[in-house]
Amino acid sequence: MQIQLPTGAYIDFNVGDNWVNIFLHGSSDDYKSTLGLCGTFDGNPNNDFLFPDERTYTTPRAHETCGNSSDVCRFAEAWRQVAASVAAVASSS
Repeated sequence: MQIQLPTGAYIDFNVGDNWVNIFLHGSSDDYKSTLGLCGTFDGNPNNDFLFPDERTYTTPRAHETCGNSSDVCRFAEAWRQVAASVAAVASSS
């Protein structure tokens, strides 16, 4: 599935039995205007892994996952949202 955004950016979703891959494709309108879980779209790979408290995790090496890197797991867990909080945000908008 693909979702097109007004800026020209788009999001691809690939869903399997027990997994979801999400690929974000920024547009030129988004350059130097984004930061967070999906990276800081400014051409500097050293600040792409920004925690919610704005600490930066050093760029992981290729093929690092939660299965083989505790740093990657801490980064992923820092952004995890529980279903209840996601539902509360959705119902308030």
